[in-house]
Amino acid sequence: MQGPKISICITTYNRTTYLPRLLDSIAAQTYKNYNIIVTDNSDTDVIERFLETYAGKMPISYYKNNPVLNMAGNWNKSFSIADGEWIKLIHDDDWLATETALQEFVDATAKSVRFIFSGRNDYYENTGEYVSKTISQQDFERVSKNPHLLFEHNILGPPSIVMFHSSVKQYYDVNLKWFVDLEYYLTMMDKEPAVYIDKPLLNTSYNDTQMTNSCFNNPAVVIPEALYILKKHGLGFINDIMVYDSFWRMIRNLKIKKPSVLEAHSGGNPVPDFLYSIIKHQKPFSYDMLRIGYISKPLMAISYMLNKRKLSS
Repeated sequence: MQGPKISICITTYNRTTYLPRLLDSIAAQTYKNYNIIVTDNSDTDVIERFLETYAGKMPISYYKNNPVLNMAGNWNKSFSIADGEWIKLIHDDDWLATETALQEFVDATAKSVRFIFSGRNDYYENTGEYVSKTISQQDFERVSKNPHLLFEHNILGPPSIVMFHSSVKQYYDVNLKWFVDLEYYLTMMDKEPAVYIDKPLLNTSYNDTQMTNSCFNNPAVVIPEALYILKKHGLGFINDIMVYDSFWRMIRNLKIKKPSVLEAHSGGNPVPDFLYSIIKHQKPFSYDMLRIGYISKPLMAISYMLNKRKLSS
């Protein structure tokens, strides 16, 4: 018996380097009830011409974005076009890890949920190394109960590991690019039950051409996005010491020693008092000292206790 139709959404931008690997992994699937939606942000026709080589081999629909959309907007555009009962976003440099990956996602739909995650392998293009990032069911359940813990560490991974039902009308926030997947998971898991397939069904690529490389430890990106999320979701989840620690490490890693740096990069978002306190608590210590766990962790815990009243108010 044929199962539900899956729309596989692939967003692209000016590169064909990894597309053959992804498309070949889809063609090799034992589960065949799918179609492919490609939404393209390229400023050339390189993707369109490349896809012509797959014409007639696979059910591919191509859409050129005009005007060009940002990363999250491109993802959302592909979702709006998709006509499958289930929607599976896969980044153009990621690929399905096994020939039964789609079938295993379909099998998980029997659990009466609309939101499905899978495990993954991270693949480092420069070294050819695979690193398993598949987590345990216990860890997934812990995050499901408190998705704000993803601020401490996004153990789930990028959007390629998700499949969701077409009735889910939740789009990615186009105001974000560094925290975009984390904020989506936080929003969805607060209101939707989810299941986790504890097998690496996706290989997720790390390479030099990824747009998010420019975001890593970039205060002009990280600070306004973090403040935007705090404004959008409120401060209540900072009461968790593990989440508080993620903001402690953000201030440390960005080497912020002055409140004016936060304010200069606020993007018009309010700066909560607890972040000013973190700067004050870190200021007497060098960056190298704060990188030492047995120094930083106790300092963070003291900072958390001093700030707890502010966070509760």
